[in-house]
Amino acid sequence: IDKVSLTLSSELGDSNWSQSYTEKTKDEQFLVINDKPILISDALNWVSSNLPDIDIDELSVSHIRSYTDYLIEESIGEITADLFPEFAETRQQFYNGLLVFKINEMNIWDPESVDSARIREYFELNIDQYIASTDSIEESDSLNQDIELDPDQLFTQNFFRVFSDMQPIIEEEFNQKLFKKYQIKLYPRRIR
Repeated sequence: IDKVSLTLSSELGDSNWSQSYTEKTKDEQFLVINDKPILISDALNWVSSNLPDIDIDELSVSHIRSYTDYLIEESIGEITADLFPEFAETRQQFYNGLLVFKINEMNIWDPESVDSARIREYFELNIDQYIASTDSIEESDSLNQDIELDPDQLFTQNFFRVFSDMQPIIEEEFNQKLFKKYQIKLYPRRIR
């Protein structure tokens, strides 16, 4: 990549690309990564998609360097896996972990994934628990001792706590849904 940048730098200097240079050479190969030829037009397309504020007439070597850095980042995993086979397995385990995390985040940990009416219902069934915590705060503040609590305000103040209290329920329901859908059977005696 450094050799490519040096070649481009010597051809272009520090100036911008001219349109004629771009049109003349756009179908030429300017580097190969992991046996894949990269054309100048690929770089131009990437720059126009990822650096939208840059006019192609104002394209400089630093913009092409941004593209080559992107290519290296995209290719380094495959190249490393080819050189070190154990890396491929480790990388797959890492990706699986990220996938499980994302699925849990979307289905269990994200308050937007749960119907707010359901959170409200849970709150109303357990409102004493949330009033008690608010009362203890108010007892320490003598100015607020005579103020009546508004249920909507109390719900808003405790929303994330209520959601947090619901998470074990949400997680269990999600697990049951997965067990049913994929017909999972556990054999706890074999897991020792």
